[in-house]
Amino acid sequence: MTSHLAPARSPEQIQTLVRAFSILEAIAGSPGGINLADISRSVGLHKSTAFRMVRTLATLGYVRSDERKLYHMSDRLRPSREPD
Repeated sequence: MTSHLAPARSPEQIQTLVRAFSILEAIAGSPGGINLADISRSVGLHKSTAFRMVRTLATLGYVRSDERKLYHMSDRLRPSREPD
């Protein structure tokens, strides 16, 4: 599994955004889906913190979970096709 740990923060970075994008990268890098424990381990967050962030991303429509409790990217971030 690829590590999606964020680089060292600078004063200009917002930690929550860095974490959220790290989670999105972990999910996007797992086309077959990824479980919460693997997300947590991949981004270096406690499982409860990862859960709250993933649930927020799901509520906003950026990720979805399946019946096996694996998380996947939703279509929300895919570029829409320009009309012909």
